Amino acid sequence: MSLSKRIWLASSVLLALLFAGCVIVTGLSARSYMADQLRIHNAEAAALFALTLAASARDENQLETTIATQFDTGFYEMIRFDGADGAPDILLEDRSTASGAAALLGGLFPIEAEAGVAPVIAEQRQLGTLTLRHHTRHAYDGLQGIFRNLALLFLGALLLAGLLYNRLLASSLRPLGDFADQVKGFAAGRFEASPEPATPELQPLARSLNALPEKFQEMLRQESRRADKLQRESRVDKITGLLNREPFLQGVAAAIESRSDKNATSLSLVRLRGLAQLNQVYGRNAIDAMLKEAGAELNRLVRQHSGWSASRLNGSDFALLAPGEFDEEETAKNAQAILREALQSHGLPGDVALPGAFTRIIRGDTVSELLNRLDGALLAVDREGESAISISHKGDIQMKPIREQLDQWRRIILQAQREHRFSLVRTPVVGREGELLHYECTVSLAWEDEVLAADVFMPWVKRLELSGDIDQQLIDLALQHIVQTDEPLCVSLSITSIVESGFLSWLNERLSTYSAAAPRLSIELPENIALRHLANFERLCSRAKDHDCSVGIEHLGHQLAGLGKLQDVDLDYVKVDAAFIRDIDSNVPNQALLRTLCEMGHAAGLQVIGDGVGSEAEWNTLRELGADGATGPAIKLPGG
Repeated sequence: MSLSKRIWLASSVLLALLFAGCVIVTGLSARSYMADQLRIHNAEAAALFALTLAASARDENQLETTIATQFDTGFYEMIRFDGADGAPDILLEDRSTASGAAALLGGLFPIEAEAGVAPVIAEQRQLGTLTLRHHTRHAYDGLQGIFRNLALLFLGALLLAGLLYNRLLASSLRPLGDFADQVKGFAAGRFEASPEPATPELQPLARSLNALPEKFQEMLRQESRRADKLQRESRVDKITGLLNREPFLQGVAAAIESRSDKNATSLSLVRLRGLAQLNQVYGRNAIDAMLKEAGAELNRLVRQHSGWSASRLNGSDFALLAPGEFDEEETAKNAQAILREALQSHGLPGDVALPGAFTRIIRGDTVSELLNRLDGALLAVDREGESAISISHKGDIQMKPIREQLDQWRRIILQAQREHRFSLVRTPVVGREGELLHYECTVSLAWEDEVLAADVFMPWVKRLELSGDIDQQLIDLALQHIVQTDEPLCVSLSITSIVESGFLSWLNERLSTYSAAAPRLSIELPENIALRHLANFERLCSRAKDHDCSVGIEHLGHQLAGLGKLQDVDLDYVKVDAAFIRDIDSNVPNQALLRTLCEMGHAAGLQVIGDGVGSEAEWNTLRELGADGATGPAIKLPGG
């Protein structure tokens, strides 16, 4: 039974008991009062009627007629005239009983009034004695009227109390509704505080609930630090803080196998020549301090770019994986400069050779081929003891100058926009039972009887600073496709869209235009972009949620220490980067990391999705660890 019904029942019983008490008290009081009044009335009526009879007492027939006429008025229960000799001369009685409510009241509150007695005296001689008693049913009728009014009064009081109760109860229980919404928000990952109610009894509950967001945020910070520590212990070089060889090469393999990557990816290698000799001359402590500083600067460079990673492949080789970076030589030079500055800041020789090499990852490459290409290019420079940077492409393909390529791609991309040559490419994201969660969408470009994949032209789009235009093109295509098919689609936005001031207005206009399709659209951003532009990301989430769009984070896992910052963002899901998913079935440290990420995500009400799943064994392991979905080369829809 609900609280409202319980209070209503308790109030009704209380009023009923009060009404019953009032009936008893009123009935007893009224019975006593009416008995007294009836006794007095009987006495007065007897005295008055005795005077009337005294005038007609000489004629016996007239006496009887007068008494009968008075009795016939119906007010009397009994009239008796006793002659002077004491014998009853006349006796008239009405033995009828009350019925209905009057009879019930007669049984509950019987009224017994003394009869009125008066002598009949004529010419100073007593002719007899008159005894009469009025009928009590009239008293019961009056008592019935009193109780009727009392019942109406209590009924009115009950209705008025009900109305006041409803208003008071609604006002008192309103905070409970707010608490329920707050708890539902907790379950959905929205940890918001609510104002304390005016009701003192509910204030401790409000304070306890309001303390939960801070406690959860602290828990999330602790879990983030724990996950970050776990990641560092299992994947990171203790001296430099850079990735160890195996996890780094897993990331390279994931970059090769990614089917939906929109960016070109380069791999650079810089060698610190003569590291063993430097250790002998300057001591391990000095060299370790230099390597620690170099690692910190390389990690700082990595955090500034989405999906980048850096590694100390062995004692003297430093590698840099740079998705989305088109100027590979500049990337290698940055790594080379960081090492050079670290050497100089610790008083080490500035002329230490730092030979470098770089290559671009293309379809069909393998990790071993990439490393062999880099080793070959690096060996040629290393033999000469120089700090030059060598380029190595598959098959030593000669490339056009960058400026010439830029002009050509600008013409292609702008013409493709005018002629609507872009189309959607969809990759399924499935749930634990194989159900479709959504399709990840990229764009392809039709050009000269060829369809160009995103990873072919999107790097040029980024270099030409047209990413925002392509994001808008992608959203338009996705919304139009949803209208036609009702399929749930997901689009990933670039940093350009989130920092441009006019993008949110454009997005709001588009989602309003396609209001029926908007709830089937998901919008996501890479982890590093969301954390670096958190305020903008929160505004994007708010605008998307206004139209019931879903919002997510992709490439999760590289900045775990910053996950606590996302606690107040209304996210729906996160996608763990493919570098952590590769070989998850045999990688115990990554299993521990992913289990922690799933626990954190579920505690925040988020779906956790694995990206880049390459085998059925990986997918089975993800499900065992608690992942809610997956995408990648090995993920297919049932029957697909």
